[in-house]
Amino acid sequence: MVAPIALDERAARLDEILPQYQCGRCDYVDCAHYAQALAQACAPPTSCAPGDIEVARALAQAMNVSLPENITFEPETLQCVVIDEADCVGCTRCLRACPLDALIGAAKKIHAVLPSLCSGCGLCLSVCPLDCMKLMSVGRQWTKQDADAARDRYRARLHRLMKQATRRIIKHDSERDEREKRRQAVFDALLKARARRLQWAQRKEDKKIP
Repeated sequence: MVAPIALDERAARLDEILPQYQCGRCDYVDCAHYAQALAQACAPPTSCAPGDIEVARALAQAMNVSLPENITFEPETLQCVVIDEADCVGCTRCLRACPLDALIGAAKKIHAVLPSLCSGCGLCLSVCPLDCMKLMSVGRQWTKQDADAARDRYRARLHRLMKQATRRIIKHDSERDEREKRRQAVFDALLKARARRLQWAQRKEDKKIP
């Protein structure tokens, strides 16, 4: 599970430039970690495929570095996931994979996509066991407002998952403690029973002495 990170001022400025797909195509787990690597001069400004040349130029300018002269990007258009409801079995794997909470549904129920929230990152496609999802062009651009909203949803998702994980750990520890208490209670009862048997045996022996 990805843990939220606190960005310094320089990394935060670079993160503001990124499109916030959280797709991992830059080889970092999310945009914030890529921005942190950029701020530390550990990553090039050309790794954001969805951002295209415009984001690369903006990052390079913010980092005060030059782009390679021969740098090229494959043109990309904004896409959105579409689910074939006839084949969806409600496995929830795509819900867990979506970094932007752009999918809704429940176990064994047909899932649905919220088109206005989907960046078309494609992370859900690889986890679908029935291959019932595909990407389709939506005919619009991913705006700065989209990116800002996506960042907020992603951060909220991370904090929610962290809270859920913490609750599971607390529950596990509580159950473990309860099991240990029960084991200790059984052990104490056995010790008391053994002590009583020894006392009873000792009394019998004492009675035999003339």
